[in-house]
Amino acid sequence: MKNNGIKIAVGIDKWLDQNGWAGWDPYSIRELPFMIRVSSLSKIYRNKFWFRVLNKVTATVTNRFPYLFLKMFNCPKKINAKGMGLFALSYFNLFEKTKEKKYLDKALSILEWLENNRSKEYKNFCWGYPFDWSSTSFVPEGTPSVVVSKHCGDAFWKAYKVT
Repeated sequence: MKNNGIKIAVGIDKWLDQNGWAGWDPYSIRELPFMIRVSSLSKIYRNKFWFRVLNKVTATVTNRFPYLFLKMFNCPKKINAKGMGLFALSYFNLFEKTKEKKYLDKALSILEWLENNRSKEYKNFCWGYPFDWSSTSFVPEGTPSVVVSKHCGDAFWKAYKVT
């Protein structure tokens, strides 16, 4: 089982070498202008039956087929700091298991990317999602997120322990 996990990780590494880091996040569908508009209107018309139905249908369809809508609206693929933090952790783990320096180098290069792509408007290191989104309020791209920052911070902590 251990070797199988390493084989899978090495396969993913090869895929990343060929395809790069950028991709679609299913939640980036929320940054499409019509989704932001529907979300903002839901606060105004939340008691109107017709609007609750429209909001529910829109959410259901886009949640079930996010990649279809992302492709249909020609949304750009982006690099997600949360993913980069998780990739760095994976490369550190791969380095520990295989002792192959290339995985350490990849992990350290990701940390460099994270340093250069943090939320710069804030004093301390933090990261957010690479897209605008809306939940109970509008959240602009790059706004620090505890979820994203936690994974990135874990990668830096792992780097300290490994190196």
